[in-house]
Amino acid sequence: MIQLLVRFDSYDNLVKWTEKRSYNDFPQWKDFQMYYPEEFRIIEGEEPAEEYWEWRDYSVHLDRYIPKENNKPLKIILVHGGGGNGRLLAPMGAYLRAEGYECVAADMPGFGLTEIRKPNSYSTWVELLNDLTV
Repeated sequence: MIQLLVRFDSYDNLVKWTEKRSYNDFPQWKDFQMYYPEEFRIIEGEEPAEEYWEWRDYSVHLDRYIPKENNKPLKIILVHGGGGNGRLLAPMGAYLRAEGYECVAADMPGFGLTEIRKPNSYSTWVELLNDLTV
């Protein structure tokens, strides 16, 4: 089994913020919008709802795409790969929301705005997604 661990020199190098961060503070993700088809773009005022989920030793950043009419029988979890973040999935979230699906995209531990308080591995991601579905 291959494990990807985040290495810390000391506890002081762990992520410690007093205020939760938002992608509104990092507008670079908007620079990519022009490359997407219009139905996949996030327009001003239609950004996903951001929240944090306290899970184990992590404060997990979530982007939620909530449609005006939520009448679909399922919710969709969008999962990014290594080196990414949940906001990179905004085109899919925007499109699915427009189609009436509720979606959530988490910043997996070690990426995006999720705050980590200890090293993690791929199995951490699997456990997080399992708990997110419950």
